[in-house]
Amino acid sequence: MDASLLFRIAACKEAYFFYQLGERANELQRQAPMVPQQIRNQVFAWFSAGDLHPLSFTRITNKQFSVQLDRLTTSVDGLVLSKLIYASASSQAIIKELALSVWLLKKRGYYIAKVEVYVINKEYIREGELDYKKLFNIEDYTKTVIGKSYRIDEIVPLLVKNGSISMNTTLCRWLDTNCQYAHKCFAHIPPYSVLNIAHLAKESKHDLLSSGIVETQDVPREFLSDYQLIQIECDRTKRRHIDKLALAQFLQKIVYPIYFLDFEAINYAVPMFDRTRALSPLVFQYSLHILNSQKSRLKHDEFLAPSDADPRRAIAERLCGAIGENGTVVAFGATFERTVIRELAELFPDLRAKLQSIVAKTVDLMIPFEKRWFYHPKMHGSCSLKSVAPAIDSKAAYDGAIKNGIGAMERYLGLLGETDETAIASRKELLSYCEKDTLYMVSIFRALTRAAR
Repeated sequence: MDASLLFRIAACKEAYFFYQLGERANELQRQAPMVPQQIRNQVFAWFSAGDLHPLSFTRITNKQFSVQLDRLTTSVDGLVLSKLIYASASSQAIIKELALSVWLLKKRGYYIAKVEVYVINKEYIREGELDYKKLFNIEDYTKTVIGKSYRIDEIVPLLVKNGSISMNTTLCRWLDTNCQYAHKCFAHIPPYSVLNIAHLAKESKHDLLSSGIVETQDVPREFLSDYQLIQIECDRTKRRHIDKLALAQFLQKIVYPIYFLDFEAINYAVPMFDRTRALSPLVFQYSLHILNSQKSRLKHDEFLAPSDADPRRAIAERLCGAIGENGTVVAFGATFERTVIRELAELFPDLRAKLQSIVAKTVDLMIPFEKRWFYHPKMHGSCSLKSVAPAIDSKAAYDGAIKNGIGAMERYLGLLGETDETAIASRKELLSYCEKDTLYMVSIFRALTRAAR
């Protein structure tokens, strides 16, 4: 049993029965830290250096419990338990895991005097060789972890009770759809339900489900804002909502030639290149579809950087060459694209003027959907590109080998260890995935133009 399940049992009836029935959860896939294996090995060598307790980096068990220890060292006050994570802050899951570690060590007669977590310092900027002491901050979690470890003695008796907790598959009291047991608690709820109403508070969702209201069109109007009523009315009528005046005013900002731009970036937990910051997005790829006029043929430009070199200068130069002085740059959720280009402008003074002009003429294609000037019932409450594109274009689908941004990051990271043949295939998949985003943006723009007439 893992620590997360152990603590859920104290508050979640379904988790108790999940354990009692001996079933296994289909855990949500967590985003792995973006750290090349070679760098990971170097960090581990630094972290594990020195005189360590024999239990360091081993798994300890006690009947149904099992946990992997990180570093154990000895101090004058007792043992120091240390854990290293590739994140800028610890999580409840990490704290629970450490609490279980402390509890199991206590059962073996060991006293833990201090618990500390090594977290990534987001302010660290690499200059030359990695400075591990600056890369990591050390946070003291002794009081929190030891306090939570005492709770385990209260929780353990729940594991031996037989049938004292009644089965409840109605809903999780936190409506925590990210829980790894949510597929059990929410099994009776369809994929699209009141849980998908945009910007509806968890408490309201709880009240609706508790009263037996599951379908969006059954929600009383007093629960909803005018914004949410658009979604519900579209669900009821199965028709689109269009604010033609607002759409027309928005589209006036977009003039030809139009450059549909999308970036892919990777969040290296450990900065790979000079003048890069830990856990800061590093753009490695772009797709650019170009429409010179309403009737012109669509052109495409793309770039995918090698995975073993700093990609920023090459991308900045390519963008400056591909995007002309006139026209509009269109991105979906353009805050990210603007931020990336601004950072490139600060990094390369000789390209600054051109890059700043690109930022100045960038328009966010998400706005009409975010503002509900255009809403389609197939969007299911979301205004993300992956919800909007299939709703507008029946041919739009992310059904390739790479289906989302995390998949793209993982594939790009994997290029470092792939053979030439495999790397060629991976690069083709990355280019295909990024190209879809800008191609679908063209379809969306054309659909909005028709809708505004």
